[in-house]
Amino acid sequence: MPRIRRLVVILPPLVLALSAVSAMRGVAPSATSAAGDPTRCSRCAAPRDDIANIRLVGGLPTDTWLDMALDDEPIFKDLEYKDVGDYAATGAGIRVLRITPKDSSDPVIEGEIALEANTDYTVAMAGTEDAVEAFLVADDNTAPEPGEARIKLLHLAQGAPSLDVVAGDVALWENVAYGEASAYIRLDAGTYAVDVREAGTNNPLLPADDLTVEAGTVYTLLALGRVDGEPPFMLLLSADAADLPTGNFGVALPALYAR
Repeated sequence: MPRIRRLVVILPPLVLALSAVSAMRGVAPSATSAAGDPTRCSRCAAPRDDIANIRLVGGLPTDTWLDMALDDEPIFKDLEYKDVGDYAATGAGIRVLRITPKDSSDPVIEGEIALEANTDYTVAMAGTEDAVEAFLVADDNTAPEPGEARIKLLHLAQGAPSLDVVAGDVALWENVAYGEASAYIRLDAGTYAVDVREAGTNNPLLPADDLTVEAGTVYTLLALGRVDGEPPFMLLLSADAADLPTGNFGVALPALYAR
């Protein structure tokens, strides 16, 4: 793979200041309250001035496995397309990010990034094999309000148009372009019939399908793939953080949502 140096920093997504959307299809699970302080996660309970959390998302639609290092410190190895890594604690400050193909020393991404303490970040891979891109996104994994989930859309499908995502008559996100992270929205826990359309039109990009979110969970909905080729355009739902039975707020495993 050729050496490409393209790294885009995305500002932290905001929480959309609207009332939560109620479940419009199926029976919503019983709402449960998040124990403890609903505005803080357990990682933030004892702040450290020198620690950030970072993960790698495999949005580059190739067969190449990727490794990631910060200042030559290995962080992730063998990440494949559609993989979502768990958050890893690392030093805050100005760090040199290097992403290389497996068993290669020639980076496809290399550059400085600024990591703030007590902040969660996603390095999202995208682009094509000949033009690799990486997007650095500041995630907000603070706990949702009781009975709700919080979710943002991250568009990593290179070549796909800007997206509208609609549930019934409600637009969840509008005009989200490639390489953009939407604002977070609040949803009541439940199941939603979701349509993904080319922005500003009624042209569907995916068949309608159900999206289920659980109370106390923070999600990222990833748009991946190709609308006119392989691998096919799809959505991948990552559960970024979830309310644990102990009442602590921690990282959950990603879940697949795709047709």
